[in-house]
Amino acid sequence: MKLDNRTSGEFVTDMLREEIISGRIPDKTELSQEWIAERAGVSRMPIREALSCLESEGLVERLDNRRIIVLGFDRELRASRLDVLACLEIEAARRIWNDADARASLGQYLERHSLLTPSDEECFHAMVFERTGDRFLILLYRRMLKKFLAAVLNENSEADRHRRLAPIKNAFLSGAWEALFDAIRAYYAAV
Repeated sequence: MKLDNRTSGEFVTDMLREEIISGRIPDKTELSQEWIAERAGVSRMPIREALSCLESEGLVERLDNRRIIVLGFDRELRASRLDVLACLEIEAARRIWNDADARASLGQYLERHSLLTPSDEECFHAMVFERTGDRFLILLYRRMLKKFLAAVLNENSEADRHRRLAPIKNAFLSGAWEALFDAIRAYYAAV
């Protein structure tokens, strides 16, 4: 049952996305609206909305006979999507690096935050894309990457987050350009 400000459709979408990405709902599992409704405690309309969204993200497929199956989300696909995220975040970081105001703004954020909570970690990634000022990168992050990344990050502990994010934060604050890109690559390889 939903307990936050998301719509019922967003709640169901996020719940299913996280379970598919984590492997709790395995490849080739057939999803029925009845099963989802029972699990999520919602009507069929938000379920249809969720399934449509997940289909556009490539996580489920609608078959000719109106059945819906989960598309495999194995280690290889996960790694491939994380590689894409790393490339996009490196590009975003490069653009921030070349913009003194954006660099100062992100630097101030990093100095004030520990980056130990999932919300800090998600906020950090959002800020990297937002500070570029590039509408395309921002929309790509907001509409596709943010949800995938959030589902992946929820699987990790505070210690994991700190271990992965500390080199990025240190490289950025010390002005080490190449070390920053290496730290971003290492971050996504470790997620």
